[in-house]
Amino acid sequence: MPKTDVVHKGQKIVVEHFLKIFKAQKGADENAEAVFEKLEPSSPDGNHIYELRVKMGDEWASRRMTLGLIGEESGSRSRCYYVIYDNHLVIKVPPFPIKNYKTYQQRLRREAAIARRLAPRECLVPQISTILKKVHPFHGDAAKPSAELEKNYMELIKENPEYRQYLQIQGAYAFFMDLSKYFFLKHIVDSMHDPLRNIPKEIMNHPEIIWNNTEFQARYGQANGVVCDELQTVYTTFESRVREYFGLNQPGTAVEKFQIQEWFLIFLSNDRLNAGDIQMKSGTASGLNGIANKLFREKRKPVETYRKMVASYVTNKGLTRNKAQISGMITNLLDLLAWLYRKKVAMRDLKPDNLLVAGDPSKFPQFLESASLYSIGLIDVETAVWLEKDENGQIAQPALGGTPSYATPTHTLPNKLIQGIYGDFSLILHLQDWYAAIAMVFNMVTGKRLFKETAKKLITIKKEIKRGVNAKGRANDVLRKASQVFWFEASQEFEQKTDQQRIKLNYISMIVSPDSRDMLLPVIRETHQYVVKAIQEHILRQTSFKSQKLKKSLHAATYMKVNRFKSKLSTDPAALKMSAEEKEKALVVLDDLELLKKQAEQLSQAEKRLKKSVAIISSYDLLHCLFTIVLINMHQKIWGPISPGR
Repeated sequence: MPKTDVVHKGQKIVVEHFLKIFKAQKGADENAEAVFEKLEPSSPDGNHIYELRVKMGDEWASRRMTLGLIGEESGSRSRCYYVIYDNHLVIKVPPFPIKNYKTYQQRLRREAAIARRLAPRECLVPQISTILKKVHPFHGDAAKPSAELEKNYMELIKENPEYRQYLQIQGAYAFFMDLSKYFFLKHIVDSMHDPLRNIPKEIMNHPEIIWNNTEFQARYGQANGVVCDELQTVYTTFESRVREYFGLNQPGTAVEKFQIQEWFLIFLSNDRLNAGDIQMKSGTASGLNGIANKLFREKRKPVETYRKMVASYVTNKGLTRNKAQISGMITNLLDLLAWLYRKKVAMRDLKPDNLLVAGDPSKFPQFLESASLYSIGLIDVETAVWLEKDENGQIAQPALGGTPSYATPTHTLPNKLIQGIYGDFSLILHLQDWYAAIAMVFNMVTGKRLFKETAKKLITIKKEIKRGVNAKGRANDVLRKASQVFWFEASQEFEQKTDQQRIKLNYISMIVSPDSRDMLLPVIRETHQYVVKAIQEHILRQTSFKSQKLKKSLHAATYMKVNRFKSKLSTDPAALKMSAEEKEKALVVLDDLELLKKQAEQLSQAEKRLKKSVAIISSYDLLHCLFTIVLINMHQKIWGPISPGR
């Protein structure tokens, strides 16, 4: 029986499926003994390597495959896996088994239709040829166009239904996509911000610097000279204990100072020694590991200070080194949004795991230096919808869901409810993709997750939304409360994290293409007009400030001026001679006015930048523009402003 030493229970059935394919490739009897084993350690990117073995007579045939789970748990229905087996594959396993071949064909045709709609934009969709060519190759497969090859395998299935078994995982149809010509966007972004790879490299590539404070300060800054001094003290203790260990356990063994220094650097980089690393008596590696572990616990503060310093240095250096690449990726991500907007398609589950990078494979990664040398395409269009009405005047109902870190409450709502609440159905579905893009741009620049806490909040309110949708007469009230909870959390988290990362976000700017400008500018103008009107109505409707002169001043005031006025009112007991109750009410008015003014200025500034002959905008300003647009259209227009301060 196959071994079950797997990371996720779903991986077991995928490995077993490829074990079946391996049998077919080797021409083995279907009852031939076959096993698999997970090899250690896993690859650096978290994927796992398996050895497959099939018994052929008296001998075993073997090969390896790589398997990993793609993305966080999501409401996008299917579980996706990344596989390397002859070539790079994406495999999608639906949560609700598809056992009818006609239903399976309908799903394939639907996704192929979306891909044709988006052509020539690269769009990776499932094809039966992806997997069947491994067990029944046709002569000249490689030279045939994809559509022709797919047609040939459809005929093969029709004439030989037994081949359907290779399309099924545990008796249910799965979807197979060929990623061999492309690159995962997520893998590229993660590699730019991977501390587990970059920090050890920084430490081990500069082995002398710890013992030379002048060079240490030249690289890491004068303020960190004390870190070097403290680390040298830790090393002195380490060397003393290592020599004591050898004196007690291996008398007469000569250990050079440079060797002890190398071991120290290995431990500093959060690594450990393996038995094969040391050509000495058995147990030496374990003994040295024990010395380092104990010492680093005793000297936790200087060691952790050093590691954090190196992490900060590597992050900032990486941002400088990858500036052109990050800028180009954001430019091309905006172009993808513009193409979807133009083609009237909403993906509804955009995330790094669902995006590919298409460029000349022979020039990777060099082509990432210029946005014009590659494009960003799509992997899997399961949740996509074409925003054109059918012969019955209806837009197809897409699968509900979305990945929490990239989704909003609107992802859980059926078409009819979105239309009834928001009016502009198409805009809301496009803005779902814009919200996902906000999270992705932040991650591209910082390597961090933007809406981590908001995602948790969305998960908890999904059930409330579902109950509200099913409750007659209560849907609007339930959705209003759920939307307030969600957007309050999202606003807080967005403002806090973009402020923390302001320097990095302002450092990375990008060129916005004409197509992206054509998408953004009309929405910016329309949203800005709404905000200007909302400011006017807000000042007219409030009753705290009755003087016409003061009202006029509030109309003309900038965001910062309103902020200063609010601060003065809250701290000056004699301000405007208001009672405590009146002052509290006035501060609420100013909270909302401050937010509206800030939104108006952000949109106005973004519009000015985008109207220039060469439109260049910082990541910081782009993120605030997009977030303001999404917040206003998904919540504020319907239920009023959410002031993060309250």
